[in-house]
Amino acid sequence: MPNRADSDNEAQMCVQGKVPLMSIESIHQLHIFIFVMALVHVFYSCLTMILARLQMRGWGKWEEEYWQQDAIRDSFKMSRQNSFVTDRTQHPWTSKAWFQWIDSFFRQFYRPVKQSDYLTLRLGFVKNHNVGPKFNFLKYMMQTMEEDFKVIVGISASLWVFVIVFMLLNIYGWYTYFWIAFLPLLLLLVVGTKLQHIMTILAIEIANSNTLIGEPIKPRDELFWFSRPHLMLHLIHFILFQNSFELAYFFWLWATYGIDSCFLENRSFVYARVVLGFFSQVLCSYATLPLYALVTQMGTTYKKAMFKPPIEKALQGWHHKAMENRRKRMSGEKADALMVKGRGSLPKSPLGPGSSPSPSPEVPEAFEAELTSAPKRRKLEPR
Repeated sequence: MPNRADSDNEAQMCVQGKVPLMSIESIHQLHIFIFVMALVHVFYSCLTMILARLQMRGWGKWEEEYWQQDAIRDSFKMSRQNSFVTDRTQHPWTSKAWFQWIDSFFRQFYRPVKQSDYLTLRLGFVKNHNVGPKFNFLKYMMQTMEEDFKVIVGISASLWVFVIVFMLLNIYGWYTYFWIAFLPLLLLLVVGTKLQHIMTILAIEIANSNTLIGEPIKPRDELFWFSRPHLMLHLIHFILFQNSFELAYFFWLWATYGIDSCFLENRSFVYARVVLGFFSQVLCSYATLPLYALVTQMGTTYKKAMFKPPIEKALQGWHHKAMENRRKRMSGEKADALMVKGRGSLPKSPLGPGSSPSPSPEVPEAFEAELTSAPKRRKLEPR
């Protein structure tokens, strides 16, 4: 801005004993930081989602293999589910809760989703929701991830509050910029461990049941924290935002003050932070997001991606029309209540004794207005 110096001098002209809270220059730097923050967050979220989808595309061969086993599909499903149960319950300490969590923690690093895991959870989803035989489970998960991406790429007010708190705690000597780097990685490991633990619980339930191996698992919301599968998405959203914020803060300091500034004087902390950020991105793309897309289908309900776009639009239109008709009926009942209050009695219904004066949703609007507002009984003409 060519006149920034003059504007800054004008901003300094305060009442004696007062100073401006923020100068024009500091507000300008804040605007630049917000722009860099949004740009890095969108790029970071898109890159993480693309890598996760590439990881999930490898599951396509498992989906094709399932459909190629038409002649021996029942025995094929039974063998895969048997492998799923055996792999997660073969250790004698599997019944111990502490061992289940430790085992789930290490499973997220090497082959977090195996073929037996995918096919067993797929069978449980199909049986629980009674979908058709031609249902493509992998395509459904891809569509749900597209819907979840709208949440991940957004920045809510609560996330901006976290940024403000970080700024207030970023005091010289506290090294907040370094210690806060461990928060997203810690949350990422906790979420991945929980998702693996859910699959272990399902395997133990099958092993302890009185039925033969081959019975489908029982998806339900109670498997998740607070019975809310969607809570996992909000945690992943916060993790990605926190990583994006720290990387954006690093690039902004570098571009604004240089790599030799006092903000970046401890190079070991800076390098450790960058390494942790990229490690979190690789782990989230390779393990956590694919695990989330698969395991959260084990909730009680399914998502709207189950329906094709024309059916989804038809259902939304039906919903809006039903809500509109409900509002019309409520407005008609309020009009009747006003007439009762003003006249002391209800007008007789044109539809006969014992019937409701409010019309059905199929009655035209003009006729409905006439029924609810006319004080006298209307004579019906024969058709």
